[in-house]
Amino acid sequence: MPGNQAISEYLYFENSAKASAITYSLNLPQAINEFAKQFSARSNHVYVLLSHYQSSLVRIADSIRTSVNSNNEVVTNGRRVIAASAVSDSSLYAVAATYKFDRTDIAHRAFRDANKAAEGLTYATADKIKAFVKSTKTPCTDSDIGRFGGLFDLNAEGFVDPLLFTATDGVGSKLMLATAMNKHRTIAIDLVGMNENDLVVQGAETLMFLDYFACPKLDIRIARDFVFGVAEGCRMAGCALVDGETSEMPGLYHLDEYDTNGSAVGAVAKDAILPRKGAMKAGDVLLNLGSDGCERLSKDQGLSYPSSAPFDPTKLLGDVLLALTRIYVKPVLKAVKTGKVLGLSHITGGGGLENIPRALPSHLAAELDAKSWPRLPMFD
Repeated sequence: MPGNQAISEYLYFENSAKASAITYSLNLPQAINEFAKQFSARSNHVYVLLSHYQSSLVRIADSIRTSVNSNNEVVTNGRRVIAASAVSDSSLYAVAATYKFDRTDIAHRAFRDANKAAEGLTYATADKIKAFVKSTKTPCTDSDIGRFGGLFDLNAEGFVDPLLFTATDGVGSKLMLATAMNKHRTIAIDLVGMNENDLVVQGAETLMFLDYFACPKLDIRIARDFVFGVAEGCRMAGCALVDGETSEMPGLYHLDEYDTNGSAVGAVAKDAILPRKGAMKAGDVLLNLGSDGCERLSKDQGLSYPSSAPFDPTKLLGDVLLALTRIYVKPVLKAVKTGKVLGLSHITGGGGLENIPRALPSHLAAELDAKSWPRLPMFD
């Protein structure tokens, strides 16, 4: 059997016996016919595990209605049903690999006309958000929709010999919560905050923001709320929304899912970059600026997000957990410009234990009194 490879695997015959061998082939009909020469095939469903990936990570199971002709060849009625399973050392990776082949977009065209009737995806839709985007414009930027990129005039902003800082981040597991609660404006503000807060802790002034929104099928209401939220976050951070990308990718995401990411650009004078580790010494004061809620959700604790919060029955748990990430840019920059701030740390994933040391010299450590902090009810 030139070009083919015989490998032991599992195979199942409906209403028949199990077999523990199969011939692998890069050509599916060849594989079935080679198997038919070894086993007594009858007219039923054959489930064949096939793979030609060297990693053997993803295995494709092909369910076909078959029969054997006079030449002892397996023939099919042309029907093809593909299923996928994955093999990995980690169950999480296996699940992720399997669902890459989950075609939840099948039949989505049946709803295309209905969606267009409600509110079509046209350039008129963009007009609805132009005002929000333009509201973020600063004297040094161009926030008009339609360019192939964003502009910023550093000279007009008054920078002399500046350095540019960039940041790219998402919103993590809170995105799943926003989808469950059908609230998308607040998560967009969080996206801006996660990026702009990363810039300000380096002493940089926030200049521009760019967003990315990917989905299987664009829901105009969700996309509009998302862009409104991004624009609101940019106004809170004092930066301009200068560019973005919206991408429809059917088959990559489930129909009720989307993904997002943001990028921020800031600038700082060379002599004002933080942290100034060389100026830090034992006895310096460490201040904690409180948050307004959770900036990261670790895992589902079996609670129902649309239900009342266990610590406050007057509020929904999902609403509490979706409390906005505080955007510290404007008040923190005022303090930074006094020259008295030696370093800052943005506490997100990893908490204080992982993030505070990033702003300290190796010979110093932070001494914290967590009991002195006011605690939000959700943390009790």
